[in-house]
Amino acid sequence: NQNSWGSAVLLRGAEIVEISVPGFEGWVVGGEAQMGAETIFLFSVHLSRSEGTYLKTGHRLMDHLKPIIAGTPCILGGDWNFTACLRDPGDSLGHRRGEIEFIHRMSDDFGLVPAWRIAHPEGELPQTLRWMREPRTPYHCDGIFVPAALARVPMTARVHSGPLWLNLSDHNPLEVEWDGQLASDVASHCSIAP
Repeated sequence: NQNSWGSAVLLRGAEIVEISVPGFEGWVVGGEAQMGAETIFLFSVHLSRSEGTYLKTGHRLMDHLKPIIAGTPCILGGDWNFTACLRDPGDSLGHRRGEIEFIHRMSDDFGLVPAWRIAHPEGELPQTLRWMREPRTPYHCDGIFVPAALARVPMTARVHSGPLWLNLSDHNPLEVEWDGQLASDVASHCSIAP
């Protein structure tokens, strides 16, 4: 991707065949990869407000991805520009209108869940966006959605912060790691209907 926000997919040990998502060129990058004998789709997302709101654009993206990834496991990660994970009840920030419905759609229609909640079932969400007007507010708009089957796979998730990241971005990166069971676990337990 040649845009200044740097959306990218880095895959070690496998090759990815790039797939363009119509209407999202430069905002969504990724494609199809072979992991062992299994196929998986990986996409990095940076949502815009092209549909008026980030949530409307998110739903349009999912409408476009559905026929592309039909029946194949998928991992979607990036800057969603809305809360990309369910907050604990009573969290002072709560959810904006439509965020919970979008997260439920990811689960119901695509079998995808926020990786942060698999690794951290409870607790406040860490800050991923240091918004200039409110740099201390723990906005969590960066997220990685993975097949629900990965809930059974040992996983760690952490948000990086500190001086190094202050110079690189206004976001704190989210990193998710899991053990080598990904290909067989995901392929046998996840499907996305067209």
